[in-house]
Amino acid sequence: MNQNDQVQTTSALTAHPEHSADSPLSVHALTVAYHRKPVLWDIDFDVPPASLMAIVGPNGAGKSTLIKACLGLIPAAAGEVEFWGEPLRRARSRIGYVPQRESVDWDFPVSALDVVSMGRYRKIGWFGRVSRAHKAAALECLERVGMQEFAHRQIGKLSGGQQQRVFLARALAQEADLYFMDEPFAGVDAATERAIIGVLRELQQEGKTIICVHHDLQTVGSYFDHTLLLNMRVVAFGPTSQTLTQENLVKSYGGRLTLLEQASEAIAQMASNTTVVVVASGLFGVAAGLVGVFALMRKRSLTADAIGHATLPGVAGAFIVGTMLGLPLREGPWLLVGAAVAGAIGAWLIQLIAHRTRLNEDAAIGIVLSVFFGVGVVLLGVVQNMESGTQGGLSTFIFGHTASMLAADAKSMAIIALFVLFVTLALRKQLTLVCFNDTYARATGWPVQFVDLLLLGLIILVSVAGLRAVGLLLVVAMIAIPAA
Repeated sequence: MNQNDQVQTTSALTAHPEHSADSPLSVHALTVAYHRKPVLWDIDFDVPPASLMAIVGPNGAGKSTLIKACLGLIPAAAGEVEFWGEPLRRARSRIGYVPQRESVDWDFPVSALDVVSMGRYRKIGWFGRVSRAHKAAALECLERVGMQEFAHRQIGKLSGGQQQRVFLARALAQEADLYFMDEPFAGVDAATERAIIGVLRELQQEGKTIICVHHDLQTVGSYFDHTLLLNMRVVAFGPTSQTLTQENLVKSYGGRLTLLEQASEAIAQMASNTTVVVVASGLFGVAAGLVGVFALMRKRSLTADAIGHATLPGVAGAFIVGTMLGLPLREGPWLLVGAAVAGAIGAWLIQLIAHRTRLNEDAAIGIVLSVFFGVGVVLLGVVQNMESGTQGGLSTFIFGHTASMLAADAKSMAIIALFVLFVTLALRKQLTLVCFNDTYARATGWPVQFVDLLLLGLIILVSVAGLRAVGLLLVVAMIAIPAA
């Protein structure tokens, strides 16, 4: 028996009137075993025509195995599978398949267009060539999934989401009536997920049937009209609104559902923090841009750069000291305090060198920037050799992580940003005067040195406020780029 005939190929389901010959997929008493150990047991269901169906269940439930058994990719120990009342070998030309991305050789020298053209091979035949018409059809499929610009890109050079779109385009090129998709949303970004579900709904409107292995319980109800809950056996099958109940989920997932519920609560909490983080980030952006304007007009952009880099040894040093003292580095303000102190020392040294030596301010900035950044790199090397080097959130201050900011951190950033905005707007006349003509300001009795120190202080505050959001490597850009 060849692989295509591993599932019974005669019309065996005619003996079972509960199964319809109009169903794109009918499965009766299907059992699959690996090394004599059953992984699917007595699976029985009919897929309604023109339905968008999800196969849902915990890891190891046999979801991918079910698809592969239906397609004859693995042998069945018992049971029958038919497509529109016919065996697989007679219906294969009407069936499309999107496998998991892990089954592909990404280094193989084929372009996205070549991959999509593979979907036309059954129509082309053994000795036919890929004609212009076939390539045009493949290009249309790429355009349908928004990938026409990457038609000649080597498949391994595409991102995970782009590769998944190409696989979907290949399935479209088959012009099938039934599509099996094994985790089509795995590892893709939100934009790709929306694009894929949009194409699947279009296919459904054209009368096609789509069966997807899916993991995200949050989107099952909005994406699919039918659901098969699976855990080695069929737990429930039918319209999603009737199938996806708490009782059925507990039967499918058991204790693992508790973890899913906890994850859902965590997601809800993250959503509530999002508004706070967005508002705080907006305030920080405005404050950084406003301070940056005056820093640029006062020709202090390089000073801002030096101060930003000067915070590095402060953060790393505070981490080392805090770890030795057992301080709660992730929750406490200690790393920010270290950054502020280091930034203030850097600003003071720039002024000291520029006014007490023969070196000009640019040289002073270069000295402070290189020395402080070098010390910071050395301290980072020490941190990496510490057992708790990855546990105090140090990387957040270096690279930034807006998406994982806590509401408390966002509120602190917002408070600092509001203070900076208030001071800058309240003293905008003095700042404008000194930036425009400091000689006239001195002549008319304005404390130019004090205003300069005030501006440096505002730069330090903005630099420290933005560390958690964008990190010290980008906080300078938040000051300089809006002004420029």
